[in-house]
Amino acid sequence: MIMMTKVNYNKNTQEDIQMALTYAMYMMLTSYFEHAECKTPLYEKKLYLRYMGQKVKDQYLLEDYCLQYLQNTLLSKYPKKFWNRKVEVRLTPNVDGKGDTILITDPHIEMKMTVEYQARDKAKDKTETKTTAKKKGSKNGKQAKKDTIQIGYSIRRGNASKRKRKEKAA
Repeated sequence: MIMMTKVNYNKNTQEDIQMALTYAMYMMLTSYFEHAECKTPLYEKKLYLRYMGQKVKDQYLLEDYCLQYLQNTLLSKYPKKFWNRKVEVRLTPNVDGKGDTILITDPHIEMKMTVEYQARDKAKDKTETKTTAKKKGSKNGKQAKKDTIQIGYSIRRGNASKRKRKEKAA
């Protein structure tokens, strides 16, 4: 007997949004390189499915955020010739379970980007709102709490293949 389960795309968990954000960043970041080949196709597909599970307007919001981040940090710092290279990409979940890592390598560089999404705790927000209203004496005491997105990157230059051989030898 085949069991069918209904997927509810309207209620996204924190993990769904996290993985969709990682896919959006991967998609936007690799589009700047001359050629990018993903070496982890199963995890890429998993991220893609979570991304496609988002509402279209949410997909656009994720893409806009990633594009803004890339333009303000990486694209403005590195010349156009930096992006004219063929790279390999590895997508992995972080060991601590918080976020994902995008690892981009070629023989001369290694770029590591971590993407982490943290949803605000709505139940905690309600209790904090009540206490801040009492403390501040305001009528509604509402504070604009937002979900947080943390993205960090590091780039190592040099011969990445030599570094890998040294690490294997050690």
